[in-house]
Amino acid sequence: MAYDYIRYANQGATRNQPINPSLAKQLQYLKDLGLTMEVFSGGQEGEGPNRVGSHRHDHGNAADAFFYKGDRKLDWNNPEDRPIFEEIVRQGKRAGITGFGAGEGYMQPGSMHIGGGNPGVWGAGGKGTNAAPWLSAAYNGATPPPNPTGDTPQAPAQVAQASPEAPEEPKGLMRLLKGKQTTGDNGKTSTEGGILNALSSLGEAAMEAPEMAPMQSAAQGPSLQEQIAAFQQGRQKQQPNPFSFNI
Repeated sequence: MAYDYIRYANQGATRNQPINPSLAKQLQYLKDLGLTMEVFSGGQEGEGPNRVGSHRHDHGNAADAFFYKGDRKLDWNNPEDRPIFEEIVRQGKRAGITGFGAGEGYMQPGSMHIGGGNPGVWGAGGKGTNAAPWLSAAYNGATPPPNPTGDTPQAPAQVAQASPEAPEEPKGLMRLLKGKQTTGDNGKTSTEGGILNALSSLGEAAMEAPEMAPMQSAAQGPSLQEQIAAFQQGRQKQQPNPFSFNI
């Protein structure tokens, strides 16, 4: 199938094969930009003597190319053309293209490698540190490609905030001792019933008893200790002394 935004000038090159249909379809945004890609190094065999360099070009997965706007060859060294190359990289990455190469000392001036393989950018010597600054900026600023089905990626669902794990409800004898714990709307836990809760309440009441003692004593009369002491004194008066004699 012919793609009118791609033409070939690689007939005498080692990588003289066309790019594969998948990459060609990913590059269809070039038509929307009004650009034509001229391939001077295309696909090659995956093994054997009729291949050269890395495996990125195997089976038409990448191309080395020039880009044209009408009849004019574009050059990323030209400040007027550089925004176009940046857009080629940004839209290419969004389309799923993963590898781009350009920079001083890499291939021919104004040319660019474009295709699949491990994600990244590079320049002279195949090193990422030698990639043209505009290339790195455009690649890193591009948004990730859509999912493999071609559908528009959906916004991630909002993750619900985890609530604290509820304490295990006591059962049987433990419930009789501890009572039932409930959590209110304010997030605080309270205990209803239970022997231990009742004893705790009595302990709190005992701590407050000394402050209330004078008032209770005035209202209720003699204390229990006072009543016992009076009873013992009265009993001693009623018992006769065995050593006393009437004269």
